[in-house]
Amino acid sequence: MKKITIVISILALAACSNNKGNVLGVESGGEYYSLDHAAKAAVAKNNDDERLVCKRVQKTGSHFKTKRCTTVAELKAEKRRAKEILEERQLQETRRMVREKNN
Repeated sequence: MKKITIVISILALAACSNNKGNVLGVESGGEYYSLDHAAKAAVAKNNDDERLVCKRVQKTGSHFKTKRCTTVAELKAEKRRAKEILEERQLQETRRMVREKNN
């Protein structure tokens, strides 16, 4: 019985220990997320394009926010694509207006 009590005590102390120092991760909003090997390598290399960025985003038509994590490179590519789409739509509208004016 004494051995079981000692084992349970040791397990309880081990479970309560805060050992975040050995794990590389991200803390956001009081929550802690450990990083995968690729993210750890990016942080170790200090490569900004591979750095993980997490944001809380709200979907259109919803009041709930969700966490979205992407790399800086993905964010840059997304922004570039959105700008290209906007410019293309503006060009299409300008062409349509010119055609209407000429007709």
